[in-house]
Amino acid sequence: MMVLVGTQTTLIQEGQLSDIDCTNCSCKDSLHFQIYSKYVHITMIPLFAVGKIFECECSNCNKEFDFEDFSENEKQKILNQKEIKEAETPWWTYSGIVILLGLIIFSINSYFDNDKLTKERINTPTTGDVYVLKLDTGYYSTLKIDTITHDSIYTTENDFKSYLSSDIDDIDTPENYTTQKEAYSKKELIELFEKDIITSIKRKE
Repeated sequence: MMVLVGTQTTLIQEGQLSDIDCTNCSCKDSLHFQIYSKYVHITMIPLFAVGKIFECECSNCNKEFDFEDFSENEKQKILNQKEIKEAETPWWTYSGIVILLGLIIFSINSYFDNDKLTKERINTPTTGDVYVLKLDTGYYSTLKIDTITHDSIYTTENDFKSYLSSDIDDIDTPENYTTQKEAYSKKELIELFEKDIITSIKRKE
């Protein structure tokens, strides 16, 4: 998916400037202003606001003005006008940050929940458990518990590997467990978990 980062504006206030004449045609009460909120977006999702833009145009001569085109005295008059003061940045221009923080908090909670559940299951192995392994090559695979004795746990390793841990379900199918057998002690499996080689354990409830 293509990720697009850029800026966008949205109109937040408009009205008529009072007590300020057009410096181009000297017409009174002819300056119409608009205030825009400028924000950064990522793939059209508002991320955060980066400021406001003031635009002004004379309805008599159509001359356009920026805020910097006014004198210091006129700037102060503009800033003191009620409509200008009420021009607030919309909350939704920060919605991307809220979504991002939510995803981070969710990911952190999911990580700790998974870690806690895996700790419980590594200490209570059950026939049929599927262990997700992170291999030295950076790929992921699985092994399935076949039988358990007092001292040993007998498993069958998956013949296939996946590049991402999220793709494990695609290779965790019965036909992918063939002849690659391996026996472990409970202590050895716990050590693999502590070394982050066993990343999670799938168990049919």
